[in-house]
Parts: sequence; structure tokens; C-alpha cells
Amino acid sequence: MKCYNLKAIAAASGFKLAMEKHHFFDFFETGLRIEHTQNSLPFGSSLCRFEDMITDEYKEICQFIRQKPVLHRKQWEYVYIISRLDALGKLGIGSKGIGFGVGREPLPAAFSSKQCTILATDAPKDANDQGWELTGQLATSLQEISRPDILPDSELQKYCQYKELDMNNYESIPSGWDFHWSSCVIEHLGGIQKALDFVVESSRKLAPGGVAVHTTEFNLSSNEETLDMPGTCILRKRDLDELRVRLTQAGLYMEDLILDPGSHVYNYHVDCPPYRSYGHLRLELDKYVSTSIGIVVIN
Repeated sequence: MKCYNLKAIAAASGFKLAMEKHHFFDFFETGLRIEHTQNSLPFGSSLCRFEDMITDEYKEICQFIRQKPVLHRKQWEYVYIISRLDALGKLGIGSKGIGFGVGREPLPAAFSSKQCTILATDAPKDANDQGWELTGQLATSLQEISRPDILPDSELQKYCQYKELDMNNYESIPSGWDFHWSSCVIEHLGGIQKALDFVVESSRKLAPGGVAVHTTEFNLSSNEETLDMPGTCILRKRDLDELRVRLTQAGLYMEDLILDPGSHVYNYHVDCPPYRSYGHLRLELDKYVSTSIGIVVIN
């Protein structure tokens, strides 16, 4: 395993270490096994990392959703979801997809622009205990996910419908759709077990050969201790290992996880509250260092 002297890398890069409310972090000090690979292709790792953001594919997908590339994990999640669904052949004309907890994200409009049939869902208002509606993170109508810069509203209405959906009510999830997606939503369903339950039970509803792509919080600090609260949680490698076993038992396939955090110094910069809108690939959440991870399930 290759270990990096992060302070030396930062100094050589001219990156300032003495940033108020920000710090650098060495994953190797935590005892969590991290895999450095030679894969420089986009999304050669399941973890959010800077190396993906400087590839042509990343830039092209950002252009597709009308965003400039920025060092922010939320954008990485959007690009990751689009990349994996496209690579697995699920974004063709007439393909049917369900988005969970879509908020104000650009993906419903982006997929509709490819003439996919989209069901964009978000939590019922009475189930919203996170204050997302007040902060603009909860969609309550098709109008609120309008993105005329991506697709005119008249076209969005042809291909996309909006519906309130309680993700913990598995019976309410329609069956037979070609793909599912969610962007950092499952960690807000009531704890780690609720997150795992949702991935398993919703994936059962996919059409044969259907694909689910979910992003969520991943604990870079520990494979033992973690945050596991009703409002939010951080999944550990051991939780994702459990998820793989449960999916296999249900006759579903989960793509292998590659836990390569990358070697660029930006991958080791940890954003601390109050969070910035730039340089946000790793963050301090409670007492843990977290990042985004992508999970791909195939029925």
C-alpha cells in the first residue's frame, strides 16, 4: 500500500495548510484499508475524487447539465450517476427511470432531454423532518424541478411526472422500471439499516436487467465507529459489505466497490462547518471524515 506525506505534497503544490476551519487528513492514520490503483479512467474509483473532475467525460457531462465543473462532491454525484447509467445502456429513448428524493437537482430534466420517461419523486411534506422544504432542497411539484436551460418546460411535461413518495413505504415504489437513482438521500431515511433496507427492497422492483445508482455518505475515518442517527448516518465499508450479501441473497448484483481516494492533494482537504461551496470533496460530519460513494445495483 502506498502512503503519502500529505503535508509535503501540499507544500510542493503551493496549497496553504493553514486555512481557518479547514484541515488536511491522512486516511492511513485511521487504520482503514484504502486501495490505491493505477486506474486513471473517469470513475475508476467508487469514491468522489479530484481525478474524475479533470477528465473530458466529466467536463462533457457537466456541459450536458449546464454546470461548470467545480470542486464539489454534489456535482460529482450527478456526474457519476449519469456516467454509470449511460455506460450501462439505460439512457436510451423510451427507457423508464425513477428518481428518489430529487429535490431541485438537474437529473430529471437531463434524463427527460434524452426522451426517457421519468418519475421524479420526493418526500411527502409531512414526512419532511429535515427542514429541506425551507432550505429549497425539497421538490413539491414538477414546476420546482424545471430546468429550461436543459429542457424547455413543454418538453419536460411530456417525459417527466412528479409524485410524492415515502421511501420507507416499499409498496408505494412502482415495479418494472429500467433504472433508479438517488443522490445522497438514503442516509436520511432513519439510520444505516433503513438505508440498506431501501436499496434492497427498491432494487427488487427494477425490471429484469434494470440498474439502480445511489450515492451516499461514506466514512473515511473508521470501519468501526460511525454516525447512525434517524436524521442522518454515514455508511462504513462493513455496512456496504453487508449490503452486498443481502443483495446477493435477493438475487441482485452489486458492482464491486473500489476504495481509491486518489493521490491529488485536493482529495485530502477536509471541509469543516460552515461548509464552503468550493473545495468540498471531503467534509467533517460530526467527528468523522466523510465523502460521497457510488453504489450500483443490477437486477
